[in-house]
Amino acid sequence: MLGKRVAKAALIWRKKVVELLEGSKPTPKFVYDLEDSLEEKVNKIVKIIYGGDGVIFTDKAKKQIKQLADWGLDRLPVCMAKNSILLI
Repeated sequence: MLGKRVAKAALIWRKKVVELLEGSKPTPKFVYDLEDSLEEKVNKIVKIIYGGDGVIFTDKAKKQIKQLADWGLDRLPVCMAKNSILLI
């Protein structure tokens, strides 16, 4: 009996996977433009994704951001991972 239920569930999953693969491709929605400065990108992530008020950059962070910009790395995407509890 269990074998039939598992087989039925597998067929349902298979159908769903095929539908997803054959369906329209999702269009990613970015919260910032690649041409935004690093400060703008981080601020938009904090405000839109995490619901924060914004970011206050330390002098050390500003110096590091300037260095990244000098190296031409400021127009790359930003990947940020934070635990929302840190926003409290």
